[in-house]
Amino acid sequence: MTIGAASIDTGNRQRDKHLRTADFFHVDRHPSLTFQSRQVEAIDQAAGRYRVVGDLAVRGVTRPVTLDARYEPAKGTGPGRRIKLTLTGSLNRRDFGIVWDNPLFHVADDLTVKLELEAIAE
Repeated sequence: MTIGAASIDTGNRQRDKHLRTADFFHVDRHPSLTFQSRQVEAIDQAAGRYRVVGDLAVRGVTRPVTLDARYEPAKGTGPGRRIKLTLTGSLNRRDFGIVWDNPLFHVADDLTVKLELEAIAE
């Protein structure tokens, strides 16, 4: 999976602009974030719960991560059916070279990442 680093949207235009700088994602040098899965483990297949282990690359640094996955299969038949995949996990921003600090504004080291993906059948 590849995500354009400039596409990250927190709902705050000024914060998003700062996230694109060298303080955080350094979009000019590292325009994308990538995740390559290596293993998928069924936790509760009937409930659509899985664990995904893979490599996450941010700012040119690749680290192994484990994400909890929730899969919602398409219902019905024909066009317009949707599947949904939600991935969540914790990571430490400093592991990826994001070390910006400001004594007036605290940024947590440990963050929760949440990716929501949908696909529609045509």
